Amino acid sequence: MVERWILARLRDQTFFTLSALNKAIRNLLDDLNSKPFQKLQGSRRSLFEGLDKPALKPLPAERYQYAEWKEVRVHIDYHVAVEGHYYSVPYQLAKKQLSVRFTQNTVECFYQGKRVASHQRLYQKGRYSTQPEHMPEKHRQHAEWTPERLQNWAAQTGPETEAVIRRILSDRHYPQQGYRSCLGIMSACSPDY
Repeated sequence: MVERWILARLRDQTFFTLSALNKAIRNLLDDLNSKPFQKLQGSRRSLFEGLDKPALKPLPAERYQYAEWKEVRVHIDYHVAVEGHYYSVPYQLAKKQLSVRFTQNTVECFYQGKRVASHQRLYQKGRYSTQPEHMPEKHRQHAEWTPERLQNWAAQTGPETEAVIRRILSDRHYPQQGYRSCLGIMSACSPDY
């Protein structure tokens, strides 16, 4: 119907701007919607005004945001990775499987359907977003993974490795944020560790 009543009537015309084309389409669309039905009372416009328009609800106050979901496992440093950036969750969830919903502006972490963490989305790869309330008191749950343990292992491996491990741990706001990098080095140097 649109092809017959609008496109066919415009086929021999030339438009030099998009606004001129839109104006011509709008006029023909108004004509089409006001055209009386052949077998029913009224027109498309009168049916819209009588049936559809009263049932319409207002648009949502906030714009729709596209979101992606991802299943992740919480690392021993109680952070999850989302596109290379690490976000904290409550330390009690270490090694648990979570669902993460991320939009352009936010990252939300869910455990068993309940939201357990929410962060502003950041895009710096290899960086951490840590909320202090997610950290354990004196890192009780991670007593076996202390900076001293990592440094002792590195010292046994060699002075260069020790220097790298010390640098990783000292460059972070919290040493625990360097555990992932240190464990990667440990794994590469001694696969059995």
